[in-house]
Amino acid sequence: GSQRARPRGRIAAHCLLVTAPLGIALALRGVPPRYHSALELLTERLKHRELDSGMDHPLMLLRFLTCTQTVEEAEEMVLTAQAWRREAKVESIMQEWGELGNDGTWKLAPKSRRAKTAAGLFAAERLPTSDS
Repeated sequence: GSQRARPRGRIAAHCLLVTAPLGIALALRGVPPRYHSALELLTERLKHRELDSGMDHPLMLLRFLTCTQTVEEAEEMVLTAQAWRREAKVESIMQEWGELGNDGTWKLAPKSRRAKTAAGLFAAERLPTSDS
């Protein structure tokens, strides 16, 4: 019989992230080992919440863990940030001000007159997507 070709490059990395034990997957995504157990707990606490795209990414959650004292505080901060992002309509602002590049990162590409006028003052060129 014929053997199936093994996935390569980005697809192989994605397959490994999906199938690897959580500790290995977190390490591959850049999460330091000392945060693995807290991140696992935070992920478990948030798994039944409806989070917008990117809010459940391990590196996003790590931001909340590193600036709080407990997993409970990090969870509350994630939910507060989620509510603020929805109220401020961050996703629509990101679409108005830019687009995803071929490499999966957000790039400044103003679409409205307002965005074009203020583009020179904008400070973020590259923001990771949820799968990077």
